[in-house]
Amino acid sequence: MQAIWHGQIAFGLVSIPIRVYAATESRTISFRQVHIPDYGRIRHDRRCEIDNQVVPWAEVGRGYETPDGRVVLITDADLDHLPLPTARTIEVHHFVPEDSLDPLLFHRSYYLDPSDRGVRPYVLLRNALEKSGRVAIAKTALRKRESLALIRVAGDVLVLTTLLWHDEVRRPDFAFLSQEEPQLRPEDEQMADMLLDALSISAVDLSEYRDTYREALEELIDAKLAHEPAPEVPQPRVVQDLSEALRESIAHVRRPG
Repeated sequence: MQAIWHGQIAFGLVSIPIRVYAATESRTISFRQVHIPDYGRIRHDRRCEIDNQVVPWAEVGRGYETPDGRVVLITDADLDHLPLPTARTIEVHHFVPEDSLDPLLFHRSYYLDPSDRGVRPYVLLRNALEKSGRVAIAKTALRKRESLALIRVAGDVLVLTTLLWHDEVRRPDFAFLSQEEPQLRPEDEQMADMLLDALSISAVDLSEYRDTYREALEELIDAKLAHEPAPEVPQPRVVQDLSEALRESIAHVRRPG
């Protein structure tokens, strides 16, 4: 892995020099836009809408457009002069119970690796968090953007998870929320409880789950490369009646094997 950020964790007067590594990677299969007759790759020009000329990267800038159509050019020098105390520091502000944060706020996760002189305070913070059942709420700036973040223990390391700001989470404004709730039949509620109980486990091992769509897509690509017929994908049967769907679900879960 390659470090994406170097800095320090600061809580109180304690400083922990660390390196930050991306904790996740995308396994999504990506596609290119191609010309169907000859498979040539489609390239998109950086073309100015005023003079219709292709623009070299050296002339590409960063602009902010106001609602009335005015454009303000923002340079790297402008950004360098903005106050950003968290540019090289993860500032810890509070410690809160681990389950007090809504996962809706979670954004991206990163491993924190201490430098040689940071191992002792790193382990001290890790053990204190683990014993207390708390996580640290911090502010940091990764990739020129200041974010809220939490620091928690995962195994033997500290993990930093960036958070969305509270005004970045949309409020659900759905029609059914203002309508009278439908009357549920007691037998349907009972079967729903039975289905939940039947599918409940004490602990989950996410390595047991597979990305079946990606596997099917890989099979499709392999078949096309080998000039073979595309594999057939079974379509699930849709049950319209709620009671029937619950009964069939419970029967399927209880079926041996």
